[in-house]
Amino acid sequence: MIIAISFLVSSWITGLVLTLSTCYPILSMWTCYFASLPISFNISAALCYVLSLVYGRLHEDVLIGCCVIQLVGAAAILMTQLDTLRIRRRLITGELSLRWNWRVVGIYVLSTLLFLRFCYFQHLHVLTTGPYAGLFSGGATWGDMGIHLDIMNSFINGQNTKLSFSRWPQSPIYANAALVYPFLPDFHSAALVCGGFSERLALLVPSTVLGGALFALLATFGYKFCGDRWACGVSAVWLFVCCGGVGWWYYTREAGIPFVHELKYDYVESYGGPYGMYWFATMPHVLLPQRTALFGYPIVVMLLLALVEFAKGVHTTSLPNLTRCLLFVAFNIGLLPLNHTHSLYCCFVILAVFVLARPTELLQPRIVALWVFFALLTALVAAPQLPLFFARVTSARFVEVKGMWLDDDWVQGVMNPLMKEWVGHGTMLASVAWYAVVPLVFFMRATSLYLPLAMVCVFMYEAPWQRRISLTGWALFALGITVRMQPWKKDNIKILYVWLMIAVCEISLLFKRGFSRRGVAAVAVACAFLAMTGSGSLTLSREFVHYHQYLSDADVDMGRFCRQNLNGSKVIIASDKHNHPVANLAGMTTMSGFGGWLHSHGYEHLHVRFQLQGRILNGVPGCLRVVKDFDIGYAIIDWHLKRQHDIDFDFLDQHADLLYDKGDNKVYAFHITK
Repeated sequence: MIIAISFLVSSWITGLVLTLSTCYPILSMWTCYFASLPISFNISAALCYVLSLVYGRLHEDVLIGCCVIQLVGAAAILMTQLDTLRIRRRLITGELSLRWNWRVVGIYVLSTLLFLRFCYFQHLHVLTTGPYAGLFSGGATWGDMGIHLDIMNSFINGQNTKLSFSRWPQSPIYANAALVYPFLPDFHSAALVCGGFSERLALLVPSTVLGGALFALLATFGYKFCGDRWACGVSAVWLFVCCGGVGWWYYTREAGIPFVHELKYDYVESYGGPYGMYWFATMPHVLLPQRTALFGYPIVVMLLLALVEFAKGVHTTSLPNLTRCLLFVAFNIGLLPLNHTHSLYCCFVILAVFVLARPTELLQPRIVALWVFFALLTALVAAPQLPLFFARVTSARFVEVKGMWLDDDWVQGVMNPLMKEWVGHGTMLASVAWYAVVPLVFFMRATSLYLPLAMVCVFMYEAPWQRRISLTGWALFALGITVRMQPWKKDNIKILYVWLMIAVCEISLLFKRGFSRRGVAAVAVACAFLAMTGSGSLTLSREFVHYHQYLSDADVDMGRFCRQNLNGSKVIIASDKHNHPVANLAGMTTMSGFGGWLHSHGYEHLHVRFQLQGRILNGVPGCLRVVKDFDIGYAIIDWHLKRQHDIDFDFLDQHADLLYDKGDNKVYAFHITK
């Protein structure tokens, strides 16, 4: 554990020194502090991966090497960077102070409260022990925990223990295929396990710290966007965390007054009559289960903070400082392909729209040089990652022009029949209704008043630079609802969450104006705020008591047995459960894993794999050739696999050794691979 702690501490020291030396004074000292947390995780994960490629595998020696390199690098920066030395002198002379700015104390108080709540949710949902036997999780984390465990343990015990520059990491959920998921966050957790952390701590610590940093950075962005109004920063974060649609209406209709009713449903996504609602709850559905988002979103907010300073005109008075800050952000954006591809896409769109929104600036050679160097640095850092990334996103299954609302079951089952009855087809009125009214109603049902209020804010900006920043958000919104970037229909909501980060700042500024007028306007603001945050608040309350058994004691026993006794480089035949104990705890590659992940990641010929697996278990003639071709070493039999396939146990007894037999769980080792 000492090695893991040393790795984290040295990473943070290096991240803090780098951030201060490059981003101060463009960003404040406290902003640099919070930004240094995600930066330290991203850079240390990339450094550890590169050293592991050189070493040939992830090992304690690699972590020690990372600690030495990071600390030496931080010391070198402190000794050689003129700006950093100036910061030190100003701290000593008292010219610069780390004292609180009392106007923003509310921002940090709220960020701390959200951080503590996020810590508690992580504690409940990340492989905790529950009232019964086994390991527990909850909410959407229960569904996504498996993919992170699979990838993490594949670097510790599975096929990815052997690393080299000539071989891309292999997918642990689909044999003989490259890993197309952004794996650096889970590789970072694997490094912490290698350094002595438990699997629970390795997943929990980075996610918790990054969640707190995201809340603080977003609050700071709201504060800056709204003209240094601390109340707007507080409001923006709360609107972001509790975003939801009209689920609160369904709850109040069932519960009545005084709203005493068991929280049986997720009132942001899962409940809304027979159709559900087309949105995610911020903490339960995005930040808790989607670990990669925690590595990517803070970098997007950091970019927005730097662009705010650029748009305000800082480049006219302090271009060298701004250039240094933006190039450092560019370096971190270059690390995003293997951290969070949605954030990379968002950064690209934000930058393109921001630059093109003011074409007259491109007549200034220094500004052109800045953006050229920004693009070159990002491309240079991202270059080793981009071939697989572009091969993935250019697939026909990944890029599709289609309105998001067309995938909503409620639109198809309720709204479309009503529109056909009311306006028909073919007329101009019908076209306007179908392409304007239907999407607006769809988003109002999914996100209540967020979209209409954000549209109102377009006419109420206080400064031109706010309009420029807002334009980048609306470009993301337009692309997010029309161009699907993943096979899974709801995946683009993660892109819309970056639009939401900007929209909540605009809405907070609108609320600030309305509330300051008092009277009816203040009451209207309060009602709108409650309507917009009601569903998200209900879902957050539900998370405190929402947990499920993730793995039973029998599952854990089998997983640990396989980790200790099986050859982790071999492929296994197993059921397609997302929480398969051998895949999760031993990191072994499945011939064909959980279908939802395979579809989302764009793997093809899934039905063929499923049939081949069934042929092997059924003992069909010629199946041993398939076992040899895929290098299948073991068959993991459980109750779920028995339901999926007709298993010929006589065939297995003849061609495999029974290594483990306890209850419904059996482990066979094929002879042919010996």
